[in-house]
Amino acid sequence: MYKEIKLQKIIKIIWIIVYILFTVFQIYSIINGYNDSINNIENKNDDSQVIINTMPIVLVFIVIIIGCIGYGALIITGLVGFSITMVIAKKNYSIKEAKSSLISFFIITIIPIITEAILIITTISLGEKIKALM
Repeated sequence: MYKEIKLQKIIKIIWIIVYILFTVFQIYSIINGYNDSINNIENKNDDSQVIINTMPIVLVFIVIIIGCIGYGALIITGLVGFSITMVIAKKNYSIKEAKSSLISFFIITIIPIITEAILIITTISLGEKIKALM
């Protein structure tokens, strides 16, 4: 039983570290893309220079493709933790005792979905803001 509880804690710690690092990467990429677009607009010398809005590129490649892969892996990790907790609870006939762990793994599974949705909406909003400035 102790090994299973330790495995649950390890999964949670790894999940938190990967989630934080991945989310920071996503946010950094969005901010960097936005700043590049703003700099392109501000540094425009004449009408012949092409202004590139980098937000659609950030949206497709960083937020959607890489985001779905990264957050998908985090969702799978949460589901694995949830499954392990269910097996432990059934094995020891103590689902009530495992309730807090089940809830935490349920939350761990939902957080990446919410985060990805927020990042997509934010990136689209910033892209529209850049588009309006062009």
